[in-house]
Amino acid sequence: MTWFPEAYLTLVVYIPYESSKVGFTGGATDWKLLTALFRKNREVFSQPEMQVFGPSEAAPFNAELTTDEELIEAMRTIIDPSNAHQCCSAAMLPKHLGGVVSSEQKVYGVTGLRVADISYWPFQLSGAPTATMYASGERVSSYYLHGRSNRFVESLD
Repeated sequence: MTWFPEAYLTLVVYIPYESSKVGFTGGATDWKLLTALFRKNREVFSQPEMQVFGPSEAAPFNAELTTDEELIEAMRTIIDPSNAHQCCSAAMLPKHLGGVVSSEQKVYGVTGLRVADISYWPFQLSGAPTATMYASGERVSSYYLHGRSNRFVESLD
């Protein structure tokens, strides 16, 4: 597995009755991946088999945007960490290797906080993450309810 540490997420800490904000700034690798995925989607939707469904690009995208710089500029205006199944931004690794989360889903340096979303996954699944997310939530809740350690996975720490 390759870890890309140049990706950045900014979290503004939650204060009750005020909105929290998460922002995506992206590193060079992120933009390369996003533009490659965008181009692949264009290729897929341009196929005759897909054209029968009448796909079209929605604003701010259009056929005139062709360079990576133009695509990135358009993406910057609309990318929000909550508009997809975000994953892989909080590596489950030992802290000294760049990890954010322990094998017991504890966030390093934050007492009492565990990760139960898909940010600790090493890669995206090919399908919807719903069932796996339920399992992750059950696992984290068992730590709180029963004080269990992870007895099925050898600790990475």
